[in-house]
Amino acid sequence: MALFLSIKSVGPLKSQFAYFARVLFRGESEQTTILSNAVEEWNQDLDWRLDSPLTREDFIEIKVYQFRKHMPNRFICRFKTSLRSLLIEEKLELAENLLDVNNAVLPNSLIVLELSYSPPGGRKNKGNNNVWSIDHFDGPHVEPCVRRRTSVTSLDLAESETSDIPLEIAKKITAKFHPNIRKVFKKLPFGGQGDENGNHSDKPTDSDDSDIVDEEILGYKHGKPIELPEVPHPPPLEQPAPQRHREIYKSFANLDKEREMVVSQCYEINVRILEARQLSGININPVVHVLVGNDKKKTAVKESTNCPLFNEFFVFDYQLPHASVMEKMITLEVNSTGGKLSLKSHSLIGMYKLDVQTVFNAPDHQFYRKWAYLTDPRDHGNSCKGYLKVDIAVITRGINVSTPGKVKNEDDIDNNLLSPDGGSADRPRAKYNFNIYYADGLPRMDSGILPNIKRVITRGESKKELTDSYVEVNFYGHTVKTSVKKHTYKPMWNESICITDLFPPLCATAKIQLKDSDTVATDVPIATHVFEMSKISYNKLSKGFLPTFGPTNIFLYGSTRDFSMFDENIKLNQGEGEGAAYRGKLAISLTVHVCDPHHETVSCGSKVSSIPSLPKTLLGKNERFLLFASIFECSMINKKYQDKPMEFELSMGNYGNEIDFNASDDAHKVDYHVDEHHTGSDHILYHHATTHPVLPDAFDDTYFFIPWENTKPCLYIQSRWPGHLYRIYIANMISKVHHSLLCGLAELEDLIKHKDARTIDYFRAIMDELIAGCNQIVLILKSESISNRLGITELDVARMKLCKREMIIISNLAYEISVKSDTMVYIKGKLSTFDEILKRMAQLIDSPQQALPDIFLWMVAGGKRLAYAKIPAADIIYSELECQRGVDCGRITSFFLRVPGKKGYGFNENAIQARVRVLLWLGLQVHKGDFVNGIPKGYKLTNKLKNADDLSLVPPKSVKYTEEHKFELRAYLYQARSLAACDKSGFSDPFARIIFSNITVETRVIRETLSPIWDETIRMQSIVLYGNLEDIVNNPGTIVIDVFDNDLVGSSEFLGRTVAKPNVKILNELYNKPKFPSSLRWYTLYKGGNEAGAILAAFELFEVQEFGVEFEYLPTLPAAVFRNEVEKVIPVPSMIRPVLRKFRIQILFWGVRDMKKLQLQAVVHPQVEVECGGQIIQSEICSNAKKNPNFNNVIAALDLELPENPLFWAPIAIRVKDYRNFGRFSLVGSCEIDNLEKFWYKPKKKRAGSLFANQKSINIKMSNETQSPAADDKPATNLDKTQSAAAIPGAHSNPVDLPTVDFAGTGTGHLINGNGDMMQSNTDRHSAIVSIDQQHPQASNDHASNNPNEVSAGKTAKNQNGRPITRATTLKRSAKSQSQASKKDKADLEKIDWWSKYYASQNKNNNSNSADRKASADIDTLKIYESELENQLEFDGFKDVIQSFPLFRGKRDSNTDENAKIVGNFKGNFKICRLPLPSCAAENVVNGMFTDVPPTKPTNVLVRVYVIKANNLHPTDINGKADPYLVVSLGKTKINDRENYISKNLNPIFGRPFHIEATIPLETTLTIQVYDMDVIGSDDLIGETKIDIENRFYSKHRPSCGLPVTYSEMGYNKWRDPLKPTQILNRLCKEEKLDGPYYADGEVTIGKCIITGPSELIDSRGRLVVTDEHVALKALHQWHKISGKGMKLVPEHIETRPLYHASRPGVEQGNLEMWVDIFALGMPIPDDHVDISPRKPARYELRVIVWNTEDVICNDHNMLTGEQMSDIYVKCWIKGHEDNKQSTDIHHKSYTGEGNFNWRMIFELDYLAAEEKVVVKKKEHFYSVDETEHYEPFHLIVQVWDADLFSSDDFTGMSTFDLLDMPRGVKEPANCDLKMLNSDSYPTFNLLKQKSARGWFPVVARNHKSEDILAGKVELELTLLNEDEAKHRPAGLKREAPEPLPKPNRPEDAVGWFSSPFKACKFGVCRNYKRDLLILTLIFLLFMFAATFVYAIPGYLVKHIIDPSK
Repeated sequence: MALFLSIKSVGPLKSQFAYFARVLFRGESEQTTILSNAVEEWNQDLDWRLDSPLTREDFIEIKVYQFRKHMPNRFICRFKTSLRSLLIEEKLELAENLLDVNNAVLPNSLIVLELSYSPPGGRKNKGNNNVWSIDHFDGPHVEPCVRRRTSVTSLDLAESETSDIPLEIAKKITAKFHPNIRKVFKKLPFGGQGDENGNHSDKPTDSDDSDIVDEEILGYKHGKPIELPEVPHPPPLEQPAPQRHREIYKSFANLDKEREMVVSQCYEINVRILEARQLSGININPVVHVLVGNDKKKTAVKESTNCPLFNEFFVFDYQLPHASVMEKMITLEVNSTGGKLSLKSHSLIGMYKLDVQTVFNAPDHQFYRKWAYLTDPRDHGNSCKGYLKVDIAVITRGINVSTPGKVKNEDDIDNNLLSPDGGSADRPRAKYNFNIYYADGLPRMDSGILPNIKRVITRGESKKELTDSYVEVNFYGHTVKTSVKKHTYKPMWNESICITDLFPPLCATAKIQLKDSDTVATDVPIATHVFEMSKISYNKLSKGFLPTFGPTNIFLYGSTRDFSMFDENIKLNQGEGEGAAYRGKLAISLTVHVCDPHHETVSCGSKVSSIPSLPKTLLGKNERFLLFASIFECSMINKKYQDKPMEFELSMGNYGNEIDFNASDDAHKVDYHVDEHHTGSDHILYHHATTHPVLPDAFDDTYFFIPWENTKPCLYIQSRWPGHLYRIYIANMISKVHHSLLCGLAELEDLIKHKDARTIDYFRAIMDELIAGCNQIVLILKSESISNRLGITELDVARMKLCKREMIIISNLAYEISVKSDTMVYIKGKLSTFDEILKRMAQLIDSPQQALPDIFLWMVAGGKRLAYAKIPAADIIYSELECQRGVDCGRITSFFLRVPGKKGYGFNENAIQARVRVLLWLGLQVHKGDFVNGIPKGYKLTNKLKNADDLSLVPPKSVKYTEEHKFELRAYLYQARSLAACDKSGFSDPFARIIFSNITVETRVIRETLSPIWDETIRMQSIVLYGNLEDIVNNPGTIVIDVFDNDLVGSSEFLGRTVAKPNVKILNELYNKPKFPSSLRWYTLYKGGNEAGAILAAFELFEVQEFGVEFEYLPTLPAAVFRNEVEKVIPVPSMIRPVLRKFRIQILFWGVRDMKKLQLQAVVHPQVEVECGGQIIQSEICSNAKKNPNFNNVIAALDLELPENPLFWAPIAIRVKDYRNFGRFSLVGSCEIDNLEKFWYKPKKKRAGSLFANQKSINIKMSNETQSPAADDKPATNLDKTQSAAAIPGAHSNPVDLPTVDFAGTGTGHLINGNGDMMQSNTDRHSAIVSIDQQHPQASNDHASNNPNEVSAGKTAKNQNGRPITRATTLKRSAKSQSQASKKDKADLEKIDWWSKYYASQNKNNNSNSADRKASADIDTLKIYESELENQLEFDGFKDVIQSFPLFRGKRDSNTDENAKIVGNFKGNFKICRLPLPSCAAENVVNGMFTDVPPTKPTNVLVRVYVIKANNLHPTDINGKADPYLVVSLGKTKINDRENYISKNLNPIFGRPFHIEATIPLETTLTIQVYDMDVIGSDDLIGETKIDIENRFYSKHRPSCGLPVTYSEMGYNKWRDPLKPTQILNRLCKEEKLDGPYYADGEVTIGKCIITGPSELIDSRGRLVVTDEHVALKALHQWHKISGKGMKLVPEHIETRPLYHASRPGVEQGNLEMWVDIFALGMPIPDDHVDISPRKPARYELRVIVWNTEDVICNDHNMLTGEQMSDIYVKCWIKGHEDNKQSTDIHHKSYTGEGNFNWRMIFELDYLAAEEKVVVKKKEHFYSVDETEHYEPFHLIVQVWDADLFSSDDFTGMSTFDLLDMPRGVKEPANCDLKMLNSDSYPTFNLLKQKSARGWFPVVARNHKSEDILAGKVELELTLLNEDEAKHRPAGLKREAPEPLPKPNRPEDAVGWFSSPFKACKFGVCRNYKRDLLILTLIFLLFMFAATFVYAIPGYLVKHIIDPSK
């Protein structure tokens, strides 16, 4: 026997050193040779000769050292692995990461090695050389690969590294199983042909995989069932973990889910629109419309920008069922509008949509800082229209969405896309084809009064009451309908609904509704079916598949068909609740075709088209099924049915439904009269689906039962369905493995809880069982060939591959975990992995394609349906393989019948109508003979039962039993706990009701308690059970235990229900261990689907010969005793009741708080009563709670007997009574404490220095990561560069070889030497001081000083070891250097305030980028908690001294808000210890187990409340905003800050401190409320939070004032605690009785612990002094490690407190960032508080000079010349100041794009440097009362326009410049291009720092392809001045003085027609048309001459004719 190791390579390591490795195996160490220059290829071989074989516990450890010649070798890294795998494999290759000294993984480090093992005698094989016999060990079998990484920690990693079971490993599968399993494997009838020696040949399986599997592993042959035996588990615990019984689980498991579907809940959908980027278009006015369902809200319009900043918050409130909210679509539409005052309609830019379910399924139920990829559904190209940055969250009761903080690189769009799976941005479009073929078996719809009225109105001629049906598909926001098919029960559509949208769809479900069309009334839904997209698709890259479904039938369920006028259960037809009746089937299929964007261009939309009819064979071949049921018992029948004959109806689909009209064709072909033989046609089916009516009988008046006696009625149904049983078989196999793992993990958690030694073995057994189950499924699936079956669908094939792959992954992962399961810590760490495994297995169980419809069992009376049970067909299906068989197939199972619809919820939710014990069997007709095997023996064997396998015989109609047995049931009820309160007093009067068979017995009533102790034995005689004893022992039936609250008036109120199985003892069996006596166990009570407490009980069922006779073989019961002097009961026998031990419970009766009035009177004289285990102790009566609600005598003790096992402990009940006049008292409130382990007393250990008691002197070596929770790495400051802490006098500088305490780990106090090796704890060394690993604090923020009187020259002291301690008076520094440093520090302090500290802390907590961290590196930080301070784990709710116990009064249940029932609080504490007490508690005579009890007298305190800001407030105004302000109240003091309200802001920055003086304990609850200010009406409360200041004041965590990182006496970090660090440390050491503190130069000694650090600071006067405050503060930060108690002190912090409102219980209404300081008024208090006033923005003036433009696009034409030209002008404004847009004058008629302006624009703005935003204050509307303040980025928008005379101006181009990151302008326009804007490498500048800049900048436009083009170039000069500079350097607007600008040098023709008409005429007409004008003038003159001539010649001619002489 030998073990061989070959180290192939190690690295990479630093090349300048030499290395070697030491290998440890079984205590022997081997060393490799020394390798120089760190070569990666080591090739070192080592071997060990073994004396004994390898075991599962063997391991090998490799340590790598750096070789140092003259110094000790340095430990570098290590690797450790188990050798269990070598028991299976001959050789193992590993490639693993190395671990450093802190056990952290070294990045990029890898060790490659090879292990081989030679076992004793070598490997032996039998016959076949390929099959090894490894029976000598019990090890796992599955290896993912030969060379593997054994550090698999997640399913994803396992999936990525495994593909299938290797052949070699599969052949060795039997070696893995438990020895008993291996024995069974040898006996299995394997498939395949074997030889005489049992050897089998390998054959390929008929599957899609190419793997070859040995058929020996298959587990079955020729269909014969082979069941893998159960792996034996370790012996059960004495008290096993409470588990949910299967029957109660079946009854109530789905009630929670159904309640979500039916009961309305409060939901909030929060949507924050942050900003948009790269929106399509130029000069658009974007507005975002947010739609959730039909509700619509919109943002404000942002003008003239395609990168708008919105930062608007919207809340949508809903009070609806869960399913109704989840199916709503969230649509984000970005539209462009004409502006605020424009009447232009919106035009869609882009949209994004997803459903609420997608958001709800996201991590933390939210998407935070995600970018939505916008597309236009009308765009055929599906191009990007921009990005929208949003936050979306879904909040409901019990779910509070916390803000994750700053996202790393949140502006990186590609890495922060809004996509659940992180997919790509450009999603293609796909066609979702819903093919609707036909429906069958629909119910009758046209009945009742309304349809008859409809016939009269419509004059309908049809008298048939048929259905006018159509199908409606709702998917991804589309609603599409098919055509209506009238008057038919079997409509044929053959239509395809094609929905085109993006893929993958962000929609979790697709809803299919079958509706009945109505011409008069609204359409009525017939049934609803929902597709879950996650179940019909799989998104795992190459392993995934597209959504696909069918073609197959979906079975529809809904309300019963009672044909009434109004269907009271119509909601069931809409999918709200569990369907109570079969309503038909629908043939449907779904296919998805993803469009290729390069070849297919389609737009989003929907259409309906015709398709060919579906061939019948495509749905599969119809098989004949037989459903058999035998009802053995019907009990617990409700009283209201006592006078009605009862009958039961069994139905499957429409088969067996004899009450309703059957619409199925097959259902008509039924032979109801067949009696013995069925000889009819194959098309004729036989039914016997209804029992004979029987009148119920009663044992008493509680419940009724059906008196069937020994004749058990039987029902049977034949039906035809497609034979897709493989769908059910796969689900059943996985379900059984899932259930086995779930139960095993539940037991495992109980073992871990009790630290049981069997945990590791039990865990390995669970892993073995899991691996065996997964492998069996894989091998069966490999053997299945379904490709040739009729009706097989693509989804069937894909799911079978998926199931096989998932089982392989789970098996491999289980093996990996099992190999390493050597420690309890490892097992605990892997429990979370199994949650993911269970989740993935559960997803595979529910098959989306149904094979068979569900079965309904109805209780019917008088033809009316009363109650039902719905049984899934998968639970009772029969298979020849046991692993595929239903869990209830052929078994007697109990079902609790319930009423359908909403009647089954609310008051009647837990009211059982009846309980039925029935045997159900469903299988193929050919397997008919098997149904008899499940019937318990002892019946009369008839021909039908004897020849059950004869297919011609029908099953019997009844089974008559001839064998009966008499029994007596003894129920041992000890106690119950955590029951619900049902009375006004806050208690209940519980009693238990036990029901078994037909007998009901009740316990006595325990008054006024929630944890009753009955201690009662109940005997139930006269029990007769039918059948043989073996069947009765195996399945005696279940006992039902109901717990009720007894009411004197009215009926008892239900508290909870559970079921149990009795332990059966027959006559010839001895009452001996281990079976008897039975042990008590907790049975969980359920009320609805919720846990409602537990009951401790045991049950035994004894067989007796006669009733009423006390036989000797029965165990003797104790004598009956009287309870309450009236009731006589038999207590639980001593051999069953728990073993009792004496304990002491010590109570701290501190006081009561916040007591509400009782009966309109204040609580003045309260008394607290504590009860445990039936014993009561009372406090004194408070004299006057108004003056002092504390008790004077606060310590009391109660000695009592409690069970030795803590699981059996009774809760502690607390009651508060108020005493009134004349001795009267009233119960004020009560509460119960279930978990008592947290009060267990842990005695203090005597120590002299805590962890360091055994050491002479230990130094704490702290790093920056461990010194303080808020400390961060800081660079050395100026002071640190010259002198470190080690250079301070008295400090040592060589920390290498001295022992240190490593606090980086768990703080165990082990000594570590310089080489990193562990040393003995009793090492005797001299004292040593080691300098702290931290740079000296900066003088500007690490200031500390002592009282100058305490600093004396040459002062010496001695510590406990006698070592002298020296102290220097001052540091020798020149006055000049000290003065310079002081001045510099003061200058820095002027720039740094508290907000600098706040923002630096945010950058640190949010893991900001390096630039932010560098900017805040020199600033101290504080801790920002994301929740309440008391909810932090390290502070444990500040319960260390005093705890608050809320007192309740009135009825409480799961549907009410518990906070509304709180009537006050009891302040106190408990300590529990077993007697006798430890010496430390016994010595403390006064306080006992309480060490530190504060004084009870009232204490005056000063409370300072600092409220910084609020986040995500719930809007209360109509406009979706709020005007919040604060109201702070403490006791009678109330501060209303209404005058400082913030207008229209949901994220206000308050920055408000409040000072309140209060008296503890009179005023202890601090309430901070946020109100919304309303001008009209009362103000609305947004939310409130409450803080208990008393617990904080007395807590040892010191939350009253947090500890800052450093000590300072000036500046933003000034110390504000009344006590200095040295004083606090002195007090703590005194309280904990630690030796010290002793101070020296820069060090403090506490016990044996020495802490070193800096010792100098600059005080408030600017002097450099020596102080001990620094080291004292560092000791305080590490106090939880120094003291050894884990009592961590609270650091300086900000807590985030959620706000709640009583009208929305449990739903967060926003949160406040704040902190509270509490100071006792008896000591000096700092006068000045921390200044947290919001920073005020600085006033700046931005001057923009537009000089020139070049190359501007000319879009106009000169009407005279036809030349291209443009009338250019430039418009500019600051983003957010759109009302101050300024424009240059117009440069007319620019033919080249050149423009000259010389135009100055001046913009005034308010800039907030911390936010780097421009603060804009303006009224949102003209009717707004106040200005609204919001932030905008510091952007300058520059636009170039073309002026038009008669039409609107034409937009040319624009650019938006970020003035904090602006591209540098160029000097020449030729060098100006778009690269200046689009290139990330182009140099930029910050105008805020540079102050002025000038250059050419590009202007951008978009072409018709939406591409950016250069629209022109603008020469700008920018100057930024502050307010003072602007006053000293005034400038005029435009070109005016002061500082006037020269007029532009424009061409003479650059004039406008209206501004200079003559010039325009001169240069526009005369210059270009001189010749033409001259010619026109001459022509005009000639024309005028001719016209004059023509006009004058007739007159002259007439005149000449008349008077020729003239």
